Amino acid sequence: MGIPVALLAPEETVGPEGYDPAMMQYESKDDAGHKFWTARYGRYAVRIDANKPGLYRWVITLDGPAVRKGTAPNRDEAAAAVQAALKELPR
Repeated sequence: MGIPVALLAPEETVGPEGYDPAMMQYESKDDAGHKFWTARYGRYAVRIDANKPGLYRWVITLDGPAVRKGTAPNRDEAAAAVQAALKELPR
């Protein structure tokens, strides 16, 4: 079960050591009314799903398996939780 991700363009990278999480760019997608956002952070893939009003599930994966996941009441809080979790993960 793969997670589709959006690749960052070269101009969105910061130095050879990786990506700046403040500059992470999410790609918005809609699959038959199901809204979700995807992004890449170095070797990690990120997905935020808007499954139900007030419930935004997020997941960070590395080569398939989830390494962090959680929920938030809105998309901005989900993105903030993802950024905090990414700071804890090895690059």
